[in-house]
Amino acid sequence: MPLEPGKTSALVKEEPKSVVVLGIDHAFNQSYAVWGDPSYINEGMLVSYFSVYPNKNVNANTPAGINAFANNRVNWRVNIKDEAGKTVDTINVENEHEIHLKWTPDADLPNGTYTISADVSSKQGFTVTTSPKTVTVVQN
Repeated sequence: MPLEPGKTSALVKEEPKSVVVLGIDHAFNQSYAVWGDPSYINEGMLVSYFSVYPNKNVNANTPAGINAFANNRVNWRVNIKDEAGKTVDTINVENEHEIHLKWTPDADLPNGTYTISADVSSKQGFTVTTSPKTVTVVQN
């Protein structure tokens, strides 16, 4: 239940399972604090866009482009995992609103299907993980 502008409290009829406080400054940077059940937390609370393209036939000649935008400056840990969920590569970017990266698979990485996602954390420690994007590696 959002508070009306200028209000600092609200009465509820039953105890909430969780409480979220969202703050937005004049530059539209956002910050969250969460108490209670975190099951509803989703990537949209920090990340407004996460994309990987191309996602087929990725190799040294055709790297995967990773583009993402956050609601404020965050730390990004991009994870590339194989079909078994084992991390095969990571890319770390700190204190950025957006990322524009290229991932080139190592020459010895086997052909197959991989996922690319990002663990994203704010300065306040609020963390989300983006939905994984699937890529197919086909080495030349």
